Amino acid sequence: DEAINYVDVVSRDIKLPSVNGQSAYFKEHHEFMEIVYVSGTELFVKLVVNANVKVKEIDEASKLIAGISSDIPLILQPLNPNKSHKDQLLSFQAVAKRNLNQVRVIPQIHKFLRML
Repeated sequence: DEAINYVDVVSRDIKLPSVNGQSAYFKEHHEFMEIVYVSGTELFVKLVVNANVKVKEIDEASKLIAGISSDIPLILQPLNPNKSHKDQLLSFQAVAKRNLNQVRVIPQIHKFLRML
């Protein structure tokens, strides 16, 4: 919260357990996003998804965000766009849209540009 007055936009990644093998630390994510949202700083949230992600994780993450505001945009990004299944991504989007007004599926551009 000490740095919030020095930024205009915050992009928050929520690391899902099925993607990175760790717990999602939802309490810490919530506290951080609440500080940003209350400050009036523009905020959006990203979830990197892969074939291992469970619908329950998407639902929990979108409810966490909606607990602050259903107007916070959520970006779903396939970890590997060449191996992503369109139906799975659209299913994730539909689940998140039950809780949030703006849910988009976009690729990780840095991978297309071969920057990482």
